[in-house]
Amino acid sequence: MFQPTVCVVASATDRAQLEQLATSGRTPQKTALRARIVLMLATGAKPGQVARALKISRMRVRLWLQRYLAAGVRGLLRDAPRPGSPTPLTP
Repeated sequence: MFQPTVCVVASATDRAQLEQLATSGRTPQKTALRARIVLMLATGAKPGQVARALKISRMRVRLWLQRYLAAGVRGLLRDAPRPGSPTPLTP
């Protein structure tokens, strides 16, 4: 299936924040991975190349690309809300 190539342009402040997240020893690993994904895409790598280099799926790369494009660096810091347990029925 053909997927159009998206050019990611990260501002200097975004790039600094992403590099900080990717290299800090205190950053949770899932957040550091998200930052590395966006940094690699910002250098011109294609989603398939990023997926192979980081040993993750292309869908995961595209998910975090979309999240970054929609919400910036803040979009990478938190997971999306998930539904809770179903509400109990009263008698």
